[in-house]
Amino acid sequence: MRARLLRRVACQARPIGARCELARREADVTEPTEVPRLALSVGEACQALGISWDLWHHHVEHEVRVIRLGRRKLIAVAELERWLEEHGERVLEQGHGRGVGRG
Repeated sequence: MRARLLRRVACQARPIGARCELARREADVTEPTEVPRLALSVGEACQALGISWDLWHHHVEHEVRVIRLGRRKLIAVAELERWLEEHGERVLEQGHGRGVGRG
């Protein structure tokens, strides 16, 4: 404890603008870091998918698992990715789709 106090005093005795090692370490610890989001609100999920709330409600909501916290609903990002994988379609080359080229 005493050594830590002495380091603080030594840091305070430095000229203004000069940062000591302790100040640098404390700044590294206290600076906020961006944490990746694991879940999104329904509105954020709609924005992420590029759809309206109505489209979400009628076509997506019943196909994804939702986390309920009181009245709040959260959707895991992994769940949205799963839904996209399951509902993605491959675009076929012209002439290979259904009904094309039949005569």
